[in-house]
Amino acid sequence: RGSDAVERTGDGGQAATEATPLRRSRRVGIQEQMEQRGQEEFQDLLLRRRFLVVFVVVVLLVLSAIILMLILFVNAVHAFFVYGDKPCDQPLRFYMLATLGSYMLHRVLTQGTQVMVENRTVKSVLAILISVPGNAVVAWGLYMVCSSKECYPGLFYPTRNYIFMQVACIPCCLMMFLASALSLRPLVPLLARLRESPGCQ
Repeated sequence: RGSDAVERTGDGGQAATEATPLRRSRRVGIQEQMEQRGQEEFQDLLLRRRFLVVFVVVVLLVLSAIILMLILFVNAVHAFFVYGDKPCDQPLRFYMLATLGSYMLHRVLTQGTQVMVENRTVKSVLAILISVPGNAVVAWGLYMVCSSKECYPGLFYPTRNYIFMQVACIPCCLMMFLASALSLRPLVPLLARLRESPGCQ
């Protein structure tokens, strides 16, 4: 019986020694999983912050551009009413009228296409065609301010500044149009990843 007890004790010690590496491996596995989760949460946090910073910067730039555009537009309209009868070798006095006319035409046609057309591709093509008159007016204004030799300063400079701002905004509008036409596909994986993060559940 004594020998049996010794053997049982030996068997129990052997089982304990065999169980110890299993516990260690489990602990190591759990620690690795926790570290991996911590790294993923940290990367998601950095991704969120970067996305938020980019979003805030873009919003501030857009707001600044809108405010500047409104200021230049008001100055150009003021110059049209106050100095429209002043001498100028180019018909700059008619530019603001052409701009307002092209804007109203663009708005009417855009609303019509949104109601009558459902295909996204057709809408994109029509949007490009509808923007042609407005861009043609801007090109005409740019030609006038670049070709003008003698023009009353009170009429010339406000109109020129507004035209230059319109020219600068054309690439931005084109980028926004392309992003809308592509349905913001590059942002879909980013938004999906942010949605799967712990803070969004």
